[in-house]
Amino acid sequence: MQNKHSHTYTRCARNDTSTFPHLQRSGPSAVGGYLYRVEVADTLTAPWSSGTTLVEQIGPTINNGDGTETVTVRLKQAVSGTTQNYLRLVLVPAAP
Repeated sequence: MQNKHSHTYTRCARNDTSTFPHLQRSGPSAVGGYLYRVEVADTLTAPWSSGTTLVEQIGPTINNGDGTETVTVRLKQAVSGTTQNYLRLVLVPAAP
């Protein structure tokens, strides 16, 4: 049985079926006063950016029926042969 406070992250690199790197998160739908934000960078040391101009949710949020949900987001711009992008998931305080 999965702990309701644990998370599963799937890093999906470019493959034969998609040139849009994506990130899938399965875990609690809310973490007390925090929101999830996906950030993007060209390198691991570059400044990280976020927003709807960079990433989009693919399909609906899936309610797993146990207090958790699964959400998949991807880069809006396709990745070319030598381009690298990194995605990370960050918890940020919700606005009061």
